[in-house]
Amino acid sequence: MKVCNQRGVGLFEVIIAISIMFILAVTAISALQPYPAIRLSAAAETMATDIEYSHKLAVIERANHGIRIDPSSEQYFVYRQTTSNKVPSPVTGADLGIDYITSNEFKGVDVIGTNFGYQIEFNSKGEPRDQYGNLLTSEAVITLAHPAGYNTTIHIEPGTGKVTVQ
Repeated sequence: MKVCNQRGVGLFEVIIAISIMFILAVTAISALQPYPAIRLSAAAETMATDIEYSHKLAVIERANHGIRIDPSSEQYFVYRQTTSNKVPSPVTGADLGIDYITSNEFKGVDVIGTNFGYQIEFNSKGEPRDQYGNLLTSEAVITLAHPAGYNTTIHIEPGTGKVTVQ
């Protein structure tokens, strides 16, 4: 009679298999979550687009439109003529703006500050004005950051209201 020496799976093989599965799971989860730099870039581009939209609405409707930014509550919104008259999103119909604290899409993004106060308003010619109604004489800058060490700025040119993200 022939005796076969059958052997089961050893502890070492089980540990190796579990380790490989753990590494694959961590890799898959991190690949599904947006990286901080991508979130920050998307947040800056979205805000810049909303500023450009308020600029275009001011010219098209021949009525002042603007954006109010509140760094302390980490949010902004677009308005028509007065801050109590919020502009609806052309896509969702909800108020156009972002609350970075409650937004899952931009989680972790902070509004660090501005160099012009809390409000930019465009007149019917598309000229940007500060919160006191004065034409901008220098470039307006909004700074956004992510706790992972990334930051970006949005620039609004005086006179033309051209918006750029850097």
